[in-house]
Amino acid sequence: MTNLVKLDLYDNHNYKTKSFLIRVSWYFVSTIFFSTLLIFPSSFKSSLLRSFGAKIGGNVIIKPNVNIKYPWNLTVGNNTWIGEGVWIDNLTDINIGSNVCFKLNTDWFVEIYDLDGVVSYVTKYGGKTDEHTGSDKLVLLGV
Repeated sequence: MTNLVKLDLYDNHNYKTKSFLIRVSWYFVSTIFFSTLLIFPSSFKSSLLRSFGAKIGGNVIIKPNVNIKYPWNLTVGNNTWIGEGVWIDNLTDINIGSNVCFKLNTDWFVEIYDLDGVVSYVTKYGGKTDEHTGSDKLVLLGV
């Protein structure tokens, strides 16, 4: 049996993030307004995401208990629904198209991998009319 993953070759040189202060600020904003079961208006949540660098389209619905790792790596199109319990673990840019629905408990892991000198990352999800994910789904790199 061969070892397919060589973690000693991992290199995250493509990883981009913001300053420590911005990341801590986002942590508290996210905890108070997004990762909670309390209900806040989607327009307010969209404004918060925009203030942290996200590009959010019109008529975006963001339900309670949503986790977004880094809003500055997030683009969401028009008429998109992000359902309760959705986790967007976006260490790199993610582009969610228009007319997309993420149902309950959908996990999106969008990360950068550099193993054996090959960099792989996802740059776009969604974008098709009426694209839906089902409840309790896990979507990984390249899907």
